[in-house]
Amino acid sequence: MLLELTLPIGAVWGQGGSASAADGAKDIVSIIALTNGAADVKVTVGDAEVTAEAKGSFGKASFYEASFEGKTGAVTVTVNGESTTGAEITNNCPSSGRVSRLCHTRGYTSHDC
Repeated sequence: MLLELTLPIGAVWGQGGSASAADGAKDIVSIIALTNGAADVKVTVGDAEVTAEAKGSFGKASFYEASFEGKTGAVTVTVNGESTTGAEITNNCPSSGRVSRLCHTRGYTSHDC
């Protein structure tokens, strides 16, 4: 699983790059699940369970998005009963703009994946 929340400071978007990227960003957790079949994906942010919506698949890789709509707290992703907890979503963005990147594969966790 890969959880990544990244928004560079000063990033722009839109025709000609005239709008702040923060205006076009969505509050979502993105999940790529590698499974041999259909996956049961659950996401919690803090104490709130949020719906993980299937967005597509390719081979054994399935892509999900879970909108957290301003909720804060630690992110836990559960795929077919196997869970991992990542960094906390907060309203305090570090100056780097990078909040979290966490990979978890069969019991091994890496922040440098």
